[in-house]
Amino acid sequence: MATNTSAQTGDKPIQLYSLATPNGQKIGIALEELGLEYDAHLIDISKDIQYEDWFKKLNPNSKIPVLVDRQPPGEDKEPLTIFESGAILIYLADKTGQFLAPVGTRQRYETLEWLMWQMGGVGPMFGQANHFHRAAKEQIDYAKNRYLDEAKRLLKVLDTQLNKTGSYVSGNDYTIADMAIFPWVQFFTKNYKEKLDDNAYPNIDRWLKVIGDRPQVKKGLKVYMSLRIGQKGFLQDVYRTYKEDTVTNRDQAQSEREVEKRFRQFLHSQSSLGLEGPLLNRDKHVAYLLKSLRHLPESQQALDASRPWLIYWITQSLYLLDEQLSDSLINDICGFLTRCQHPAGGFGGGPGQIAHLAPTYAAVNALCLLRSEKAYQVIDRKKLSAWLKTIRDPLNGSFSLHLDGESDIRATYCAASVATLCQLEDRNELFKNTAEWVASCQTYEGGFGACPGAEAHGGYSFCGYATLILLDRESICDRESLLRWTVNRQMTFEGGFQGRTNKLVDGCYSFWVGALLPLIENIERRKPMRNDQNVNDRHDGQLFNTIAAQEYVLLCSQGNQTGGFSDRPKLDGRTDLYHTCYCLSGLSLFQNSGLDQTPVICGGDVNRLRNTHPLFNIGPECARDAMAYYSQKQL
Repeated sequence: MATNTSAQTGDKPIQLYSLATPNGQKIGIALEELGLEYDAHLIDISKDIQYEDWFKKLNPNSKIPVLVDRQPPGEDKEPLTIFESGAILIYLADKTGQFLAPVGTRQRYETLEWLMWQMGGVGPMFGQANHFHRAAKEQIDYAKNRYLDEAKRLLKVLDTQLNKTGSYVSGNDYTIADMAIFPWVQFFTKNYKEKLDDNAYPNIDRWLKVIGDRPQVKKGLKVYMSLRIGQKGFLQDVYRTYKEDTVTNRDQAQSEREVEKRFRQFLHSQSSLGLEGPLLNRDKHVAYLLKSLRHLPESQQALDASRPWLIYWITQSLYLLDEQLSDSLINDICGFLTRCQHPAGGFGGGPGQIAHLAPTYAAVNALCLLRSEKAYQVIDRKKLSAWLKTIRDPLNGSFSLHLDGESDIRATYCAASVATLCQLEDRNELFKNTAEWVASCQTYEGGFGACPGAEAHGGYSFCGYATLILLDRESICDRESLLRWTVNRQMTFEGGFQGRTNKLVDGCYSFWVGALLPLIENIERRKPMRNDQNVNDRHDGQLFNTIAAQEYVLLCSQGNQTGGFSDRPKLDGRTDLYHTCYCLSGLSLFQNSGLDQTPVICGGDVNRLRNTHPLFNIGPECARDAMAYYSQKQL
């Protein structure tokens, strides 16, 4: 393991070495509340920085946070190093005489007992609950239930205490106990909302809002979520020198210039307007999507033969933005897609058109997003199953997009996806030899092509690997090669993803490539360790720069005038429904790709999107409910 010889340092009196986890955030909050000057140094534990020699000299336990005070109180003026977040909070409070009552007072010990309650209870129990639900390599129901139940018990204890005090945790005063508990409770109640009873903790809800509205708390939570593009020197000498004057190199240089312009525009706005981060223009996107559902924009009229796709792109985007559809709109969607369904099974691009796997996939996804029995009943599963058999190649198990149409990996994924969501009963026979054909599409680079021998491509790679997972055959492909190819699709400067080697960045690959990363990582976490493998050899950290990926979507793909998203910065501001869907879907995945699935939201919680399922690209609960419904129905 490579080691550094000394710690990173800055000019401020206090040096903080930490990460944007609850234990790190509590110190950021305290420093902001106390008004102390400090330099924050990110300790990326996914790269094992905490095990480097220089860090172990600061904390032999190799954990964050660590604080170094160059101006400690007292006569000894040697820098003072403190680790363990509780100890740091007590030190800072005593140093400044704020947020902790003096020694010998009842208020001090009441504050300390609740601080220790967080350190010994909330932190370990919430952390273990999160680990076993989201990061464990094995699914252990006993552990998941045990720690979730303990987390709920601790929340009830806190809610009761807050009801008793009527204000803050240890009484009428805001203290370091509140600062310590707040990040943990905020994280857990937001990320496990569906597992908690509605309105079970009214006093916690009130307390979270009061503390969350404090400007210092908002700033403290973002200490380690600063923008990559705002880092010192990032925009200096941004253009690579291309040795060959080719069309590809000229296009790449132009793309970088367009992206740099967007970055500089934002940094100027940030400094002049005081913005904390790029904002998701939620209201504009919702208005654009709802209008498009009733009236097709002129730029999209060429897609009139792909109308189920338009409905899917819009409904998925609205779902991610947490916009509820009216009952009348749901009825209209169900009615229109019913007219798109072919008498022999499957869906066409519009009423009266031939059945085609691509709009069939889009129609099924759109209906699952509606989460209603009326929507589920639109799909004629018996005819769908029969139709899929007519477009299957009996020799190699691949699928054509339509009768006598071309056969490629997209069609095969669409078939596997709709068959899984609709719980078709004959899937083993339907997909006989399919996995082997899909695996044959993997290239020497590691990605998948449209068919055997074709070039690796982001969209095809997603379709290939997702199909193998749906068929429970992902082990037959070279996953290490696929992972290497996938992570190299993130562009160094732009932060977004390209679809192929030597191609330009494109916002849609935020999903097509971005979804591959959690799919691969989830499978890798389940793999048993070899007997000769050291625990530190396993990569359990982030596979890509999630902040950079979010910056690209929000600053370069987002249309700021009319709503929607595009592939890359557009001079005319033009956006489209396709890129809107896949940029938002990728952004949702990026927000939930932090260590142990801790959300990392560029621009703050105001930009939070609903989760999407990386296999189907619909809401996880939408996929779950549809499969549960169809599994109870006979064909």
